[in-house]
Formats: sequence, C-alpha cells, structure tokens
Amino acid sequence: MITRNFDVPKTAQVIIKRPHLDEEMSALMSTIQKIGFRQPAGWIEYNTDTLQAQIDMKPKKITDSLKLLDKEGYIQYVAPFRGKPTRIIGDIPQC
Repeated sequence: MITRNFDVPKTAQVIIKRPHLDEEMSALMSTIQKIGFRQPAGWIEYNTDTLQAQIDMKPKKITDSLKLLDKEGYIQYVAPFRGKPTRIIGDIPQC
C-alpha cells in the first residue's frame, strides 16, 4: 500500500551570488531574503506561494526572472519539486 501527499508546500531554494542593479530584480531578490529561511552553505529556502503574495509579479514572470538571474550568474536557483511525494506504508497480505 502507498500513500500520496497532494498538499505539499512548494519550496524553492536560491543562493544569492551578487546584487542586481535593476530595481525589479533587486526587489525580487530582497523579498526572497526577507521571507526565506537560511540553510547551510548559503542557501535560502522559501515558499513560492508566500513570495507570490509578497511581490507584485505574476507567477510565470517570477519563475522566468529567477531562471534569467540564474543564467546570468546573479543567483543559483533550484526550482520547487513538482511531483507528489509517495510513501510505502505497508503491504497487502497474500491470501
């Protein structure tokens, strides 16, 4: 038997390598620093829903901006896990 959790918080991670001069990108990076939790090795883990509620950007634009910042070397970005965690909780006895 398995169980699948469909209500998983969407968390992403970034490492901020250097500041950005563009006001919109800088605001995005600052908001992540404010709402996120510092992890070992400099990672900042944050909830994507909380980020969307805090900043005036559409979800696709946030994702595209983070990918662009990663590509240009301003941050290192790890997108949230998109699957549904599945756990084995037991087996079905053979009759």
